[in-house]
Amino acid sequence: MEFLYLSRALGMVLVAGSMATYSHAVPAAKLPLLDKAIDFSAIDSSYPVHSSQYPSLGEQVLNLQQAQTWALQSQPLQQLWQQRTRIAQANVLQSGQRPNPQLVLEQTGFKNTQEREANIAIAQQLDIFGERKARQQLAGLQLEQDSVSRLTDEAELKLAVSVAYWQLAQAEWTLQLATTQQQLSLQSLMVAKKRLQAGRIAAVDYQRVQIAHQDQLRQWQAAQAQCNLARQQLGQFWASSDATLKMQGIRTSQPLQLPKLALDTLQANLAQSPFWQHLWLQQQQANRTVQLAKIQAKPQPTISVGYVQSREPAAQDNARQQRIALGLSIPLPLFQQNQGVIHAQQAVQQVNQLQVELQQQQIQQQIQHYWQALQAIHQQYDIVHKQQLPLSQQVQQKTLTGFEAGKFSVLEVQQASRDYQQLQAEQLDLLRQAWQLSFQLQALSLGLSSFDLNSGNFINNFSQQISQSAINLADGSMSGTGITTDGE
Repeated sequence: MEFLYLSRALGMVLVAGSMATYSHAVPAAKLPLLDKAIDFSAIDSSYPVHSSQYPSLGEQVLNLQQAQTWALQSQPLQQLWQQRTRIAQANVLQSGQRPNPQLVLEQTGFKNTQEREANIAIAQQLDIFGERKARQQLAGLQLEQDSVSRLTDEAELKLAVSVAYWQLAQAEWTLQLATTQQQLSLQSLMVAKKRLQAGRIAAVDYQRVQIAHQDQLRQWQAAQAQCNLARQQLGQFWASSDATLKMQGIRTSQPLQLPKLALDTLQANLAQSPFWQHLWLQQQQANRTVQLAKIQAKPQPTISVGYVQSREPAAQDNARQQRIALGLSIPLPLFQQNQGVIHAQQAVQQVNQLQVELQQQQIQQQIQHYWQALQAIHQQYDIVHKQQLPLSQQVQQKTLTGFEAGKFSVLEVQQASRDYQQLQAEQLDLLRQAWQLSFQLQALSLGLSSFDLNSGNFINNFSQQISQSAINLADGSMSGTGITTDGE
């Protein structure tokens, strides 16, 4: 919504400025053109980047790399990532634990006339099928999955910062244009006042110029408010009250131009995206889970070693017999064979395989679709910027010159100004569409097909996503040990 709001606001600013130009011939060359742009590849590496080095109050230049670094160094996010990694490491530790041995105490015969027998033994379940090793492998995959998730999270965060950074740059340019239009409107107002005093225009014409100037002032205030809002949206990514306060003095100082993307680069980024590694790890986890379920379905024997002491009731000297006892118990897998778990995980394997094939096909199609749309916008932009705008500017200049000579009416001057300024608004809208497509292409090349470009509450949703993944990881570990979170 921010993209659309800014383009509409700029159009209102431009059209409102046309009402103030008919009473004085202002050179159209003073109106700024949309011929420059943000170049995210041109990063000023000379500026020191550190989590505590925020720019001071006053005008300070913030480049994209600095903004992304501050976002990645945000303490709340760092803590969430660290806690999730600790949970994955704890799962690895838990997977290597052996089952505890059992102490068995048994006695028969409690009367003197009965034969007495006391038995004490230690029982230990044996792992002859490799269950412990299978658990360790599964936990190791979860730890590796956490590392891949961290890469995906960082890529998504960087892209979100890029979107917010570009929105701030667009808001700054809109404010700059509104400031220029306000200055021109003020000059027109002063000239109109002098002409009114000289009796060359009617009082109603001067009042129209006043109304146009007030409207221009209102549009400037709206542009300034939108610029402050864009700064706040960008400042939310480093979650620091001190940094948010100092964001009021931050500017991007990046002009606007069409994004430059190469299709080969997008394809290469997609091939190296952590998204595919994430799907591959999911497939491996399903394989390991099937293996673990099959192992657990096998009868794991339990061996016991004990000491047995017995006494006959007829013995008068309390003579006791002592001996060593060895035992072996083997469960019979007649009912529980983990068939449900095995079938479910085999279905997960098929789902993962189908997802890989489907995602590859869909992402490739979407990249081709958005790429073609971006090329079409490039062509439209070239027509507006290189052909229509220069011609419209010439028409406006000639109309203003003719108006001073009395060859054209006020309505003709206003129409020429509106046509020229409408083309400027269309040019900015083409820029907005192009950058939006470029961000969508970048998201697809990173495997972030569900990335929301217009999320005003991104950082909260993002932190909740990390927290939930950490909780799910912990719950999975507890369910593997037979522990439940509801206390049952």
